[in-house]
Formats: sequence, structure tokens, C-alpha cells
Amino acid sequence: MIIGCYTLHLYCDVPKCTYNNKGGSYIPDEFTGETGGECRNAARKAGWRLLADGNACCPECNKAGKVVN
Repeated sequence: MIIGCYTLHLYCDVPKCTYNNKGGSYIPDEFTGETGGECRNAARKAGWRLLADGNACCPECNKAGKVVN
């Protein structure tokens, strides 16, 4: 049996964002699924903004309207 899995680790690319800095170490949000599209959709539902250039904006910065430089 062949089992496939895709994992997406997201860090916020907004300068000085502290969303992923938990307890002094950077911990990404993790999304898993059978395909990359499934993972990206789950991330968007969680509030992440995924940009075409590969950058990401966390739910906090996305809600505040901050931009990735």
C-alpha cells in the first residue's frame, strides 16, 4: 500500500511579527493533508494569507492588515 502525505509548515513573513515565536523559539503552524492544495485550503481557513511569491501572513497580521515586505 502506498500512502501519501503533504505537510505545510508556515511562518509569518511580516517583519517583527511574533506569532510563531512561542516561548522564545520559533514554532510554525503545521497543516497536513493528502495534497498540497488541501493543506493550503486548511491554512486559509485558519486565517493565513498565502501569497503567490511564496510568502505567508499569519492570522494576526492578516487581520490587522499588515503587509509582507
